[in-house]
Amino acid sequence: MSDQVEGAYTYDALKAAYDRNGPLSVNFREMTGLGSGVDRLTHLFHTYPAKLLPAIPSYFLSCGRFATTGSRLLDPFCGSGTVLVEGLATGCEVIGCDVNPLARLITAAKTTAVPAAALNAAFERLLARRPRFGFGPPTGSVRMERWFALPVAKELDRFAAALGAMPDCTEKTFLQACFSAVVRRVCLADPAISVPVKLNPERASLTSAQRDDRRRWLAERHNADVEAIFHQIVAANVLRMGRLEAVAGSTAKSLILDNVRSLDSSLRADLVITSPPYGSAQKYVRSSSLSLIWLGLAPDGLRAIEKLTIGREHFLKNEVASGLPEESLTFAADALERIGKKNATRRHIAAQFLIEMQSALVDIEAAIRPGGVLILVVGDNIVCGERFATTRYLAAICTELGFEIELELVDSIRSRGLITRRNRSVGYIAEETILVLRKPASGGNGR
Repeated sequence: MSDQVEGAYTYDALKAAYDRNGPLSVNFREMTGLGSGVDRLTHLFHTYPAKLLPAIPSYFLSCGRFATTGSRLLDPFCGSGTVLVEGLATGCEVIGCDVNPLARLITAAKTTAVPAAALNAAFERLLARRPRFGFGPPTGSVRMERWFALPVAKELDRFAAALGAMPDCTEKTFLQACFSAVVRRVCLADPAISVPVKLNPERASLTSAQRDDRRRWLAERHNADVEAIFHQIVAANVLRMGRLEAVAGSTAKSLILDNVRSLDSSLRADLVITSPPYGSAQKYVRSSSLSLIWLGLAPDGLRAIEKLTIGREHFLKNEVASGLPEESLTFAADALERIGKKNATRRHIAAQFLIEMQSALVDIEAAIRPGGVLILVVGDNIVCGERFATTRYLAAICTELGFEIELELVDSIRSRGLITRRNRSVGYIAEETILVLRKPASGGNGR
C-alpha cells in the first residue's frame, strides 16, 4: 500500500495514484473536514451502532464524478440514514433499505423535512393526550424491569400509549424516533456500549473517576425526568431538522423500504453508497432491542427480525450440522476450512454471511443503472484467530457480477460504535476499505 495521500484529494488525483500504486491509505476526515461527532444536519438525531462516517458519502457526493442534482442515490443497508442525509444535502433523490424496523423509523425521521411549528405542535398534543396510566411496560424476551427504574418505566409507558394512539403521519414518525432516543437515554445500560449491558460502577478494571461517573449515571437514570428529557431531545432534533431543511429544501424526503428487492424496477439508482453488515462484529438487533419493544416494532419477537439480518449469530444446532451449499464460495474456501477446524458454529456463521451477501449483491447490481457506480465500505475482521477477508470476498462477488474496480481506498477506524472484542472466537475491525466499482454501460447481469 502506498503512503498516505496528502494534498491530492480530488477524485482524479486519487484515481491516478491508485492506477500507479494500488490501494491508497487516506483519511476522509482530513479530506472533507468532517469529523464523526460533528452535529451536522440530522446526523446526531439518534445513536445507532456502527454508524458510517459522514465524511465518506460526503466526499463521493461532492467530488463531481458520481452525482448531480436529481441523481438517484440508493443505500441498501441504510442503518440510521447517514448516506441518505448527505444525499439530500447534495440534491439527490434518496432511497434506503433496511430489515431493522427501528433503522427504517430513524431514517424516515431524519430524512423527511417537517416545519418546526408542526413538530412542536405535535409534541404539545402528545403531552396533552398522555393517559394517566399506560398499558404496563411491554413484555416478551426482554425483562424491562432489569433495564428501567419503575417510576421511569411508568412514564415511558404513558408516552408509548399516547404515541400508539396517534394517527400515522410524518410528525408521529419524528416523535417515535425521539422517544426511542429517550429510551436509550434513561435505561440502566452502559452508555459506552452499543448493545444493552448493565451499567456496573464497581468493575475492578475501572478507575476511581470512572466508578464515580458510573454511579452518577445510575443515580440520574433511576431518577430520570422522562418528560424533561423528551422535551430536550425534541427541541434538539427540531433544530437539526431545520438545518436539513435549509440545505435540502422543505420538500426533502426519502423512500424507505425493508429490502432492495422491493424497489420498483423503474427506480434504478445512478449511485449506490453502502456499508454492508459487519458479519459477526455487531449485534444490530440486540442494540435496538429496547426501542423495538417499547415502540411495538417487533410484534413477532426480536428473533424474527434477527432471522432477516445478514451477519446474525444465532443458529440451531441442526442448522449448523446440516451444512450449507457452498459451491459458490470457492474464493473463501480455505479460510472457511481453517475456521471450521476450530469452531463449526463460527464457520457456519461466516459461510451464511457470504451466501446472503452474494444474494444481496445480485439484487443491488440489478438496482443500478448501466454505467452506474457502487461504493462499498467494508471492514475485515478476525474469526477464530483467522483473518476473514470480507473486503476481498465481496470484491470477488462483485467482479463475478460484472463490476469493475475503479478505486480502492483504506481508512482507519477511530470510532464506529463497533464491538471490538466479545470472546475468543471473534476479533475486531481496525480499518475499512472503500471500493469504488462501476457497472458496465451495457450488458451486465441485472434483471
